[in-house]
Amino acid sequence: MTKLVEYQDADVSVLSRKPLRGALELVTDDDDTVSLELDRDTAEQLMSALVQFLMEGQGPDRPTLRLDRDVEDAVASDDERRQRDQVLTAIHEGILAAYQATLYENNDPFDNCATFAETALASLESVGFKVVR
Repeated sequence: MTKLVEYQDADVSVLSRKPLRGALELVTDDDDTVSLELDRDTAEQLMSALVQFLMEGQGPDRPTLRLDRDVEDAVASDDERRQRDQVLTAIHEGILAAYQATLYENNDPFDNCATFAETALASLESVGFKVVR
């Protein structure tokens, strides 16, 4: 029988850093908890699926970026945090700009990969990133 679970804004518990392993708690409708075990590959696949889902949002459901990196922030310098945030913001804005560019042309976003890629790369270049083509 399928059980519905819900993510309730819990942090990922890091069980090991090398190899990277962790767990994310999900809550069932009868308030039981289910642990979703993660490794690097699984986490990357989940992130990819979530980004694809978020890119479908329109209007007020358009994706936004929120970074919660308390552990990394505790050991990173101000310059490292600022640089990381700039890179993530530039990538996020480049993807959004590319997605919007393909929508503006009234194309299916995945039918016009060249426009998508060029817009994303141009956005990164416009904020000072070196793009090798």
